[in-house]
Amino acid sequence: MPHMDTPCWVWTGRLSLGYGRLYGYKRQIKAHRYSYCVAHSDVPATQNVLHHCDNRACVRPEHLYAGTQKDNNRDAKERGRFNPARGERSGKAKLTEADVVLIAKSISARVTLSKLAEEYGVTSHAIRSIKVRRTWRHVERP
Repeated sequence: MPHMDTPCWVWTGRLSLGYGRLYGYKRQIKAHRYSYCVAHSDVPATQNVLHHCDNRACVRPEHLYAGTQKDNNRDAKERGRFNPARGERSGKAKLTEADVVLIAKSISARVTLSKLAEEYGVTSHAIRSIKVRRTWRHVERP
């Protein structure tokens, strides 16, 4: 990791999810992406600008590099930053794993998705996502 003995340049403007944001004519750009492009060159829209320093607010060009989303995910895992909360551990979860098991049984018994949604206080889309295993894939079902 080059130049990690140098301190971060921390963005002091507006932040969104910890990242600096610049707002221009009809669009916004992450401050670290802008910094990288000014110092190096434009980055294709298919690539991200990643941090060697793991500091989202850092805009120091020497701490930044271009990479794919796959690179970003790999770095996150290697540095212990990738721990997706899934299921009940998610702060957004309205259901428990036990609920999902009961929902799966009810779906097998031909209870309608809308009835289940009403019963569990979620949307029909959420129930359908359970049914087709888009969500809650990790839960053992009957």
